[in-house]
Amino acid sequence: MTKDPSQAHILIIDDRPENIHLLSTMLKQAGYQQLNGLTDPRLVTDALSPVPDLILLDMRMPQRSGLLVLDDLNDALDEHCPPVMVLTADNDLNLRNQALCRGAIDYISKPFDHDEVSLRALSLTHPLTGLPNRRALLDAAERQLSKGPVTVMMIALDGMEAVTKHQGHLMTEALYKQVANLLANSTVARPHRIGVWDSTRLVMLIEEHDNHAVEKAARINRLISGHHTLDGRLMFLRCHIGISRTELETQDVAQLFRQAILAIPTDDQLIGEYQPELDSQAQRAHLIRTELGPALQSGQLSLVYQPKWRLDGGLMIGAEALLRWQHPTLGAISPAEFIPIAERSADMIQLGDHVLVMALAAVECWRKNKLINDSFHLSVNVSAQQFRPGFADSVLARCQAVDVPLHLIQLEVTESALIQHMSVALKELQQLRDAGMHIALDDFGTGYSSLSYLKQLPVDWVKLDRSFIQDLATNASDKHLVGSVIDLAHGFGHGVVAEGVEKEDQQYVLQTIGCDQVQGFLYARPLIQEGFEQLLKTANQGNATINSNATINSNATSNNNEMA
Repeated sequence: MTKDPSQAHILIIDDRPENIHLLSTMLKQAGYQQLNGLTDPRLVTDALSPVPDLILLDMRMPQRSGLLVLDDLNDALDEHCPPVMVLTADNDLNLRNQALCRGAIDYISKPFDHDEVSLRALSLTHPLTGLPNRRALLDAAERQLSKGPVTVMMIALDGMEAVTKHQGHLMTEALYKQVANLLANSTVARPHRIGVWDSTRLVMLIEEHDNHAVEKAARINRLISGHHTLDGRLMFLRCHIGISRTELETQDVAQLFRQAILAIPTDDQLIGEYQPELDSQAQRAHLIRTELGPALQSGQLSLVYQPKWRLDGGLMIGAEALLRWQHPTLGAISPAEFIPIAERSADMIQLGDHVLVMALAAVECWRKNKLINDSFHLSVNVSAQQFRPGFADSVLARCQAVDVPLHLIQLEVTESALIQHMSVALKELQQLRDAGMHIALDDFGTGYSSLSYLKQLPVDWVKLDRSFIQDLATNASDKHLVGSVIDLAHGFGHGVVAEGVEKEDQQYVLQTIGCDQVQGFLYARPLIQEGFEQLLKTANQGNATINSNATINSNATSNNNEMA
């Protein structure tokens, strides 16, 4: 059962001992007795045995900020992390919002007020929405579990962070309240208990083993996903829903909610149901997230290079740098697995910078050894997390440090990354393009507004997604669509690259409709640096071209056994 105040264990983290003493006094007067204080936030992981029932966390501490401590707690405890209430000054609105985005459930303002401290710590109601909070949901689920089965539906709201960045935290809170009330008053949710789990997730608690939970989740998805209007502003949200059900009456309630969180899809699916294999997947994801930082320092990460070819003449004119991870015990970890994990953590910015450094080192080496000329370029992928003020300055400084001309580097950015950080991305990309660096719009055609972006984005190249190339030679509609996109891109002064070319008939069609460049397994798979350098030597001899059989020179293909 949920502990009463006298038994609940509360950890207070604040670098000022007087604040810990003041809060402890207030909480003891409210009936809480199991209180611990920590003045050095760097030791937080040592204070988690036993795991507290509640953590009060100061945001501004000199040794380690509250935001970083939240990251430490999430890394150490993952979904077992207890509720965290942040301690912040009234004017720390941005800091408070960042804490909420990291999973904090509420805040207590400084200077401390006795009534507010008591109310926040004892309350079973979420202050913004008036709905049951996490503690109330756990209580209700535990009571029901003693009588019968329980179904938990965890509803994750995707897009709240983007609203905060573009509209501010007040608008985010207002939108969250509007969506929560919309759900609570809907016909699908009205018979059940709706509550707040954290700043981006809602819960529907069904007091039975609901065989129609998936259908109800689909109705909720249709209700929430889409555009919402608030104060004349249009904002877009999507939701992903995870479902878990009790299998045994003795099942732990906290475990039931954790399973619902694990079931939330992280791909294009909208609804997921808990399966036991999700536990092992979560453990592997946690291991990868933990190991990624050390991998950056130990040389486990490397680049491979996939050549790009001109279709008018068949000459190799560049390559795309692709990241690979060879773990000492896990073996080769696919970027399709570790990149999304990195993008959900703070490691992506460091990872992106690491890739740029390795790419620049390779180009510097090739120039020194006269393996490339000024017509060559190396493409480097940029993630959404890297788009922040100062990104362009950082890239330019990296290039200047190794004396690599900017036109030899091409940045590839996806439409989805641009959407998340549009205003910042436009400014940073324009600065880089003005300085002489080329920009490519990657995975073109997979988003919702690509055509309008061709006009306004500072890009030089458009990369056609492989999904448009796959049936190009056999599907007249695909051929017409790709041809139209090529004509449109050319009309705006952009070159076009087709990726994922694997068949000769695909190459033939691309030649007839005016595509400029190609890359894909038909010509070469990604090569490790030694193999790619051999291909560059072959190119300098004038032999690395696309011949009539749509294959590269045999000297180059002999290196394919070295690919990652």
